[in-house]
Amino acid sequence: MKTRMKSFTKIMGTLYNFVNQGYTHVAMVLDEKYAIEALGDPFTSRRIALSTLFLNSNLQKNYKVSVKKMNVGSIDGSNIYNYAIDNLRYKLYNYDFYNINQTARLYCTQLAWLAFKKTSINIDIDKDGGVIFPVDIVLNNYGSLRELYS
Repeated sequence: MKTRMKSFTKIMGTLYNFVNQGYTHVAMVLDEKYAIEALGDPFTSRRIALSTLFLNSNLQKNYKVSVKKMNVGSIDGSNIYNYAIDNLRYKLYNYDFYNINQTARLYCTQLAWLAFKKTSINIDIDKDGGVIFPVDIVLNNYGSLRELYS
C-alpha cells in the first residue's frame, strides 16, 4: 500500500478533567492539521481539524489538553496513520467497552489502540484485554506527555 503522508507526528491528544480528576478523552493527532477521534452519539468516528478539536476542548470548563509524543518509527507511524484513515472512520460509538476487538463500533481509546495494534504496539498498560482507558495511553511507555494549555 502506498503511503499518503509525508510525515507522522506520532502524537496523541488527551483531555484531563479537573473535576473528575482523570483523563476523559483521546484523539489521535494525524498530522499538523488533523486528528481522528471516536465521539459519542450522534457522531461517528471522524477526522477533525486540530483547531476545531482544541476549540471544542477549550470551551469545556475544567479541562486541559495534553499531547503525548509516541515513540514509534516512521514505517510504523505510516501504518498507524493509514490504518486509522482507511479503516477506523465513520464508525458508530461502541458502548460495549469490554468488546475491544470488534471494529463495527469504536470508543475513543479503542480507536487509538486498534491503530497501534496493527503495528504490534500495545498501548494498553495493563494488557488485560479489557476496557482501555485514556489513562492507559497516558501512562504507557511509548512516549512523553506535555500539557498544551489549560
